[in-house]
Amino acid sequence: EEALKKLTESISNDPQNFILYCNRAMIYENKGDKTKAITDYRKSVELKPDFKLSLSALAKLLAKQAKFSEAIALYKKVFDLGTTDTLVLYNYGACLMNVNKNNEAKNVFEKLISIDANYADAFYQLGIIYLGLNDNAKAKEYLQKFIELDPENTNASVAEEILKTL
Repeated sequence: EEALKKLTESISNDPQNFILYCNRAMIYENKGDKTKAITDYRKSVELKPDFKLSLSALAKLLAKQAKFSEAIALYKKVFDLGTTDTLVLYNYGACLMNVNKNNEAKNVFEKLISIDANYADAFYQLGIIYLGLNDNAKAKEYLQKFIELDPENTNASVAEEILKTL
């Protein structure tokens, strides 16, 4: 509460400071006030349209509200700015899959594993995408790699069942 109070005061004194809005949005988000967090992230992005932290945080909150088109537009900006944040890339790919843009999602997940070759969940998603593209050889390759990387993952048993059918 004290930090929130001080940030609000700082914003009153410096209303064009995008970092202050971003920091206050993070506090709102941590408190569970997503509406105020979204408002402040939007203001931060308005003031600094290429600020990847606010763009990706806003996209994440919008995706949680199933506003995938808006989230995708924001994630695309972060992607185009050259992010190497694997969680941002994963969330971007997941949003794309939610609106059946699997070819775009495939590119995002492939970029992700080029950054982190041990990101198991990206291999799982790629396996699912290739399964949908009827490329069983690629699907098998990615699902096997997923299981190898994270055999305790809750999706490992699903992947094993899929592999039995390939």
